[in-house]
Parts: sequence; structure tokens; C-alpha cells
Amino acid sequence: MYLKRIGTGKDKPEKLRKALFSSSDKRRGFSSGNYIYERYCEEGLPVERISKGSHPSSAILVLHGGGFYSQITDRYRRLMKFYLGKTNAVAVMPDYGVSVREKYPMQLNEAYACYLSLVKDFSENIVIVGDGVGANLALSLCLKAKKENVTLPKGLVCIQPFLDMTLSGDSVYDHFYFDKFIGNYTVTLPDLKEALKDDRFFSYLHGASKVDPLVSPLFGEFEGFPKTYIITGDYSIFESDALRVAKKMTDAGVEVTLDDYPEKYGPYPLDNRGKDKKKIPAFITSVLGVDKGVRRERQKKIRVKNKKVALNEIPIEPQDESAFE
Repeated sequence: MYLKRIGTGKDKPEKLRKALFSSSDKRRGFSSGNYIYERYCEEGLPVERISKGSHPSSAILVLHGGGFYSQITDRYRRLMKFYLGKTNAVAVMPDYGVSVREKYPMQLNEAYACYLSLVKDFSENIVIVGDGVGANLALSLCLKAKKENVTLPKGLVCIQPFLDMTLSGDSVYDHFYFDKFIGNYTVTLPDLKEALKDDRFFSYLHGASKVDPLVSPLFGEFEGFPKTYIITGDYSIFESDALRVAKKMTDAGVEVTLDDYPEKYGPYPLDNRGKDKKKIPAFITSVLGVDKGVRRERQKKIRVKNKKVALNEIPIEPQDESAFE
């Protein structure tokens, strides 16, 4: 849910977006370095994989944010490598459809199909990581898997999760002027609610009920859910979603770790290099275990920039980062 900015002011939010998503990616490109990088098509869904070696024992399913209308950027590819940490895992990220063309439930169905394929290979040895709407998909996916008696992952990481399409959380309004990444400091309070609900993000719903747990997972039931790490900030529009879901999970007997950072918002700590960011791969490693030196084949070094990769005769579409410009 990235709201359109209008007007001018100090610390323009537009610059934050470009710095995090667009400019750096176009300038630097992505290099897999000493990791194995693959992009392929699985039943019509483009999927990207990064691993340290050829014999991973577990998997990290990465569900990227971007308001359901942003495709994968090189920033997320770099985060895939970061999430691997000390594990012997493969990081997998589906390039799910964006809402300009695709509506609910396609994004959930595509993420779920990718998860099912990982379950076949790794059983429950999976951690799902999602930020923003990616965290929404992560919880919705688990609710769907629970309903269908499918194995749940070992762990969940929800970074600045957006989980309530009804916008009933107090932080949506109380933090609207503090969250420079998502809020809109030019809208007056009487018009705030309508400004939020008119955002193009909600076209994703395509008539679906906003209280459906697969749309707003905050309204789901979490008994039996895996160990979960939730990250938010007390300047974030999404803080209420994170706090409420953490309480519901705890009340349901789920082991939950919650970090609510002071004066933080937007993609924090993903946009930071400090110890707060390092807690994410540390949590993943605590769930999946440390890589004990599995024998590896010679690793490939693939540079994505200026390289064409066949997706079962389906060409890769160029990255659509216009939403951030």
C-alpha cells in the first residue's frame, strides 16, 4: 500500500523510494557473486532461486512487498542472499502477478503453488519471509495451508506487515504524518480515511471481502502456527497490524518474537546495515540450523544484468519499477 505523494516539503518521501528501489538497482545491477542463481518457470510462474551450493537441506520462501503492484527488483535479490545467512538453504522468490493485470486471489494462489513445490522437496524445513504485503501473503498462505491440512513451515518472518484491509488500526491514522515512506503529509485529517481507501492498491481486491482472513489475515485463527518473528516501528502505519496479530498469535499459543523499533517506519530494518537487520538471518538460522559444511559442486557465477535466460520459451519481462519513480 504505497500511497501517491503530492505537494512539496522537507525530506520528500519520493526520494526515499528512489533510493531504496529504483535508482540503486538501475545503477548497480545484480551480481550473484559466489552464489548459484537460477530463474526458471514453474507451471507458468517465473521463480528465482539463490543458494550457496547444489545440495540445500532447507528453503526460505521470500515474498516481496510493493503494494501488489511492484515486481521483483535487484534489491530483493540481494536480500535473498542476505537471508541465507549461515544456513544450508535455498532462497526462493516467486515473481507473482502485479495488480495492474492480475487481481486477488492470483497472487495468493501463485505464492501457495510455489510453497507446495517446496514442501515436496523440503517437507516442513521451510521459513517464509515477507515484508509489507509480502507478509500479508505469508500469513494468508499459512492459513490456506492449515485449512487444507498441508504441512506448515518451521518459521515465519513478517517485516512491517500489512494485514488489515479494513484499515481499522489506530496507527493507520495516528502515524499517517510520521510514516514518510507510505503516509501522505499533505492530506488533511477530515479527508484522511477517504484518501486511504481511494488508493489504487485496493484495486487488487477485485470485489473480495476485506474481512476474509485470506485477504486480511489479521482476522484469521492462528492455533498451530510456527515460530514467528514480527518486526514493526512505532512510526509505521502498519504498527497496529503487527501488534494485534502478535497478541492473537500469542493468545493462540504461538511462539512470537516482536520487535517494535522507536521512530522507525517503512522498510526498516531492511534499509539498514546495523544489528537490527542482522536479527533476521539470525532468526532464520535458529529455525533451520547452521550449515555444517555440506559438500558442494563447483558454484556458478551468473550476472543477471545483460543476460538472457529462457523460461521454458516464455521471455522474462523487464522489471517494472515505474511505480517508484
